[in-house]
Amino acid sequence: MKLEEIIEKEWTIGVNAIIISECFHILSRFIGGEEAWKRISKFLDSSSVLYLTIEKMTMHKAMRLAIDRAQRRINDMIILQHALDSKADALLTDNLKHFEGISDVEILSLR
Repeated sequence: MKLEEIIEKEWTIGVNAIIISECFHILSRFIGGEEAWKRISKFLDSSSVLYLTIEKMTMHKAMRLAIDRAQRRINDMIILQHALDSKADALLTDNLKHFEGISDVEILSLR
């Protein structure tokens, strides 16, 4: 599913600091920091995007997930736990392999 399709469906996309940080990091490597900042800022300011803060309890549970799920990356487990705690309908990812074998929430690919 592409972001354009999500916007057409009028879904709200929940993001957090980890997601924005990772998107900015990757995008800036391809198009430079200034252009990445412009695009990520436009995305963040969209009415389709809801910025959600990550609570301390979510962080505690995410660290436990990273340990319990064969040493998965902590950022991925923060994203997963935040989706669970936020009662998200699905988790959108650009990298399905980071969430292989996880059935706690529906995982949708952006590719």
